[in-house]
Amino acid sequence: MSRFATTAKPARAAARHVLGASALALALFAPAGQAVAALVTFDDLPALANGQYARVSDGYAGLKWSEHFSYVKASGIPDSGYARGNVSGDYVAYAAQGQPIGISRDSGFDLNSGYFTSAWITQQVTALGYVGDAADPAYSMTFTLNNTGPLLIEFNWQDLARVTFAQTSPGLGTQFVIDNLVIDEPRQSVPEPGSLALVIGGLALAGALSRRRA
Repeated sequence: MSRFATTAKPARAAARHVLGASALALALFAPAGQAVAALVTFDDLPALANGQYARVSDGYAGLKWSEHFSYVKASGIPDSGYARGNVSGDYVAYAAQGQPIGISRDSGFDLNSGYFTSAWITQQVTALGYVGDAADPAYSMTFTLNNTGPLLIEFNWQDLARVTFAQTSPGLGTQFVIDNLVIDEPRQSVPEPGSLALVIGGLALAGALSRRRA
């Protein structure tokens, strides 16, 4: 057996080792999500007749829903923010009796976005996001709604325990509509510069070993 043949095997093994480690590192640094994204449309809730409404039940979309978080058939209330705020399907959620509403999950969640419409009047709604057991919100946003069409709100709030939505002046006539909430959209993971350099260096070494073997 030649000397070249005896040294080629260790070189090939080293190259395979470096390539394997580099591939693993690249996989670890690839974009990844913390959970499967959920598009919450409210259209897969139990069917309702025109004029009927019901509370969104706890556990729907893996969340807890507050007492006044209800849903209704949008087309059953024409010429209103219910119908105009309908983004998909037949149903929309809304703040029943014009009361504040909220969602929560003990294990935490991200709130990415949603479409909001006032049912009747132009009004302001304030959203507050709470992390863990904190009494003070980590996130806050106030936006103005009218009944002419939905407004897309981009939250991109992370690691929430609960979120509340409240009108400036709660009460009858201040209902607002929500459709197509996006929850737990996958996050993009960016590698640290030093880690990325290590991966690139490993790939370069693997290429050099392969050329030397050839």
